[in-house]
Amino acid sequence: CFVGDGVNDAPALATAGIGIAIGAGAPVAAENASVVLVRSDLTGVVQTLDLARAAFSRVRLNFIFAMGYNILCIPLAAGVLFPLTHIRVPPALASASMALSSTCVIASSMTLQWYKPPKL
Repeated sequence: CFVGDGVNDAPALATAGIGIAIGAGAPVAAENASVVLVRSDLTGVVQTLDLARAAFSRVRLNFIFAMGYNILCIPLAAGVLFPLTHIRVPPALASASMALSSTCVIASSMTLQWYKPPKL
């Protein structure tokens, strides 16, 4: 992670894993950065990194949910239990449950709109 605002920082911002430019700095720095802070306040760096961690955590949670759901429900929809129990999942129910799974992932992602930055 590199934070800079000047013309001399542009190469470092471009090569850094995460380049954060201060908005009031040189335009060339903003062009080469991954993130541009609107305010010239360094607390934005902490808040940006915290939001990135929260988003990554949410992506990981959604991935685990989707994988678990698919590992469980796709074999059921394919009829794995039919020889044992003679229970089958109708195609309409299987497709509705997949739509519900996607809706749950989207709703989980939407909770990030209530993200509160840390108080500094």
